[in-house]
Amino acid sequence: MATNATGRIHYILTDLHFHPDQKEKMRNHLAEEVLNEDMYTLMQMYQHSLGKGGSILKGALALLKATSLFISVFRDPRVIVSTNDERLVKLYDCLLFFLDQEEKVGSSDWSASEKAKRLLSWECRDDIYSCIVGFTKMVKMKLSTHPDLTITPAQINSDIVENMFCQQRSYRGTGTHPNSLQYSKTINSIILGQSLVNNKSNAGASKSSTAHPMTFSLNTPLRKKKG
Repeated sequence: MATNATGRIHYILTDLHFHPDQKEKMRNHLAEEVLNEDMYTLMQMYQHSLGKGGSILKGALALLKATSLFISVFRDPRVIVSTNDERLVKLYDCLLFFLDQEEKVGSSDWSASEKAKRLLSWECRDDIYSCIVGFTKMVKMKLSTHPDLTITPAQINSDIVENMFCQQRSYRGTGTHPNSLQYSKTINSIILGQSLVNNKSNAGASKSSTAHPMTFSLNTPLRKKKG
């Protein structure tokens, strides 16, 4: 734990945060705790202690500022009641940071391998982009259609989506590129095969909230009749 004269700078820092094994690398809380506001404050203090040499941490601090904003929003238990909520602006600023970094590195003269070293993996960037854009659009869509609705960022996660895609893969076996008809049939199997774990959930508790099968239709026959 790092401290200063006025109190704690970072509450939890262990060897596992900096030297995780393969098992620990899968623990989200370790990543959070080296990218959150506490870590950002700690690095600011460290930069200040270096004096003029602290300029070397400029890039690291810019990254931590963006990640700390990202984490603070999705850990916030306060509800969102308006599309003008300042937390949505923070997420947009975070998105702009990563897009700007990607553009700068992409337009540089570095080799492809050097560019890859200077950026987060494309899978990680794609997760960040989809998380920010998806959450922002969901908030705007829900609040526009249901003005009395409130959304709590800390209660939002992608487990249900990941579970659905996992079931899609298990149904398709080795087929990794299903067409629309195959996908809709699998979706129906997933929807109709679900069972409720808790009747207090917001899905399936009433007829109005029960999931309906996905339909698929074409305006023309799949096979033309021979004349």
